[in-house]
Amino acid sequence: MKRTIALVCIWSLCMTSAAYAGWFGETESERQVRLAKHVADVLREPNRVIAQAQEAVERNDIDEGVRLFRKAQKMLEQVEASEDTSGSAFATFRLKKFHCISMLDALVLRQSEVMDVRQAVTDTSDLAKRLAEERVALAREAEEEKKKEEKALPKPPTPADQLAVEEAKLTAARAQLTQVRAAAQRAEAESKQAQERFTAVARAHTALDAQVFTAKHSVTQAKKEGKSAAVVEALTATANAAADELQKAKQELEAAKAQVAAAETAQKEAAERVKTAEK
Repeated sequence: MKRTIALVCIWSLCMTSAAYAGWFGETESERQVRLAKHVADVLREPNRVIAQAQEAVERNDIDEGVRLFRKAQKMLEQVEASEDTSGSAFATFRLKKFHCISMLDALVLRQSEVMDVRQAVTDTSDLAKRLAEERVALAREAEEEKKKEEKALPKPPTPADQLAVEEAKLTAARAQLTQVRAAAQRAEAESKQAQERFTAVARAHTALDAQVFTAKHSVTQAKKEGKSAAVVEALTATANAAADELQKAKQELEAAKAQVAAAETAQKEAAERVKTAEK
C-alpha cells in the first residue's frame, strides 16, 4: 500500500512539472518567433537608411549614397556592440551589414573613376613610347622650319617666297593639328576602355566578395549543425577556392586602377597638345 501511494505521488509530481513547463515556459518555436521579431525591430531603421542610400545611387548621387550606406553600417555595428549577433536568427542582420560594406566598396571605386587619380603606374611603356615619338616628330618639324628660315636669311624674301613659306607653315600646322587630334581621340578611347574595364573588374570583385562571405558562412553553419566531416571539408574547399579567386580579382582591380590613371594622364597631355596646336 505504501509503495502504491509513493508511486502515485511521484507520478503527480512529474505531471505537475510537465504542466508547469508547458504553461509557463517558452517553447523553441516561441523563442524563434520572439528572436525573429527582435531582429526585424533592430533592422527597421537600418533598412530605411539603406533604402534611401539605394535611391540616392539610382539618382547617380554617389556622395549621398556613400554617406547613407556608412550611416547604416554604423547603426548595425552599434547593434553588434550591444548584443550577440552570431546566431542563425541574425543571419539577415549579417547579410545587411555585408551588403553595406560591398556597396561602399563599389561606390568608392566609382568615385575614383571621376577623380584625378595620382598613383604610381606599373607599366606605361607603350604610352611613353608613343609620346616620345610624337615629341620627336614635333621637334623634327620645328627644326626643319628653323632651317628653312635660316636659309632664307641671306637674301630678302620676295612676297612670293614669303607666301610659300607661310603656306608651308600652314600646311605643316594643319598636319600637326590633325596628328595631335588623332592622338587625343586615341587617348580618349583608351581612357574610356580602361574605365569600362575597371568598372567590370570592380563589379566582379564585389560579387566574389559576397561569394566568399556566403561560402564561409555555410562552413560555419555546417559546423554548428553538426554536419559530417565530408560535408564540412567540401564546403571549406569551396570557400578556399572562392577566396583564391577573390585575391586574383583584387590584383586585377589594382591593375585596372593603374591603367585608368595612365590613360587619364595620357588623355590630359593629349588635350593640352591639341590646345597648343590650335593656337
